[in-house]
Amino acid sequence: MKKYILLIISLINIAVTGVFIAFNPNEELPSHYNVNGIADAYSSKWMLLFIPSILVLFSIIYAIYAKVKENDENYKSYRKYAVRCIVSMFAFLFLFFWMLIALVLQNKVNIDNLFLPLTCIFMGCMFVYLFNLMPKIKQNSLLGIRTNATLSSKSVWKKVHRFAAYFGVICGIAVIILGIISLFIINISNVLFFISIIILLLSAIVPAIYGEIIYSKERTSNNYIE
Repeated sequence: MKKYILLIISLINIAVTGVFIAFNPNEELPSHYNVNGIADAYSSKWMLLFIPSILVLFSIIYAIYAKVKENDENYKSYRKYAVRCIVSMFAFLFLFFWMLIALVLQNKVNIDNLFLPLTCIFMGCMFVYLFNLMPKIKQNSLLGIRTNATLSSKSVWKKVHRFAAYFGVICGIAVIILGIISLFIINISNVLFFISIIILLLSAIVPAIYGEIIYSKERTSNNYIE
């Protein structure tokens, strides 16, 4: 039953969204915003249902995966953390989508002053939570920094994920701070959002590079001993 909770929530969510859309007096609402947060395309208000339908699809994929893997012993070893990661991503998407839906339902022509700053804050919070889980995740093929180096050596896996936890949390906090700053300095929100994306990419790339370096040293050391 637990594996279907997210699906149930997402179905209720799409129904609630439909109610809000039905009572909205506008027949057409913004369907696209440019890089400056300005509405540049409009369509039927019912197209807004596409947004919560993404959560339904996300939940169905998770439910199928959980069902297929429920008797897999390897999956059982990291299931608790897999569920936490999935739930945190679901929560982020839920908040992100409702922020967008709320802005669109108000027929906002310009969403730049709120959309990008709040997106940064939500993403930063999610990354802080996810990277906090890193040191607790055992070697597996689904979660974590999965490279040839980390999957080939348990010691490299532990070192990389310990480092990734510290580095990722710092990156997440930095993105939250940038989001807060852009709430007050609107004219640079695009630049700060771009910087935030780079920081979040680095939170995954740097630990992967670190893993390759220590794995190379480990192999060199083992060859020297032999």
